[in-house]
Amino acid sequence: MLFKSKGFIFVAFDLESDAKDTKILRSIMGEILMKHGERREIAKILNVSEVTVRNALKGRTQSELSERIRKLAIQRGGMDSTKDSVV
Repeated sequence: MLFKSKGFIFVAFDLESDAKDTKILRSIMGEILMKHGERREIAKILNVSEVTVRNALKGRTQSELSERIRKLAIQRGGMDSTKDSVV
C-alpha cells in the first residue's frame, strides 16, 4: 500500500503481499541500506547466506526470497537509498 503525507511517499506492506504489491514495490525501491550487523542478522533469521542478503538488498535479484529479504530489512529499520533523506 502506498500513501503520501507531507510530501513524502510511504510504503506499507507485510510479508504476505500479493503479486501486484510486489511489482509496485520492485519498481519504486532502490538499494536498501542497513545498520552495521543487520545483514548478518537477517541472514540468520532466514537461514540464508550473507551474500544472498546483500544481493537482495542491492536489488540484484528478483526472486520471492529476495522480496522477503527486502521486506524484512525495511521492517528492521532499513532505508531505501532512492528516497530523499530528511535533514
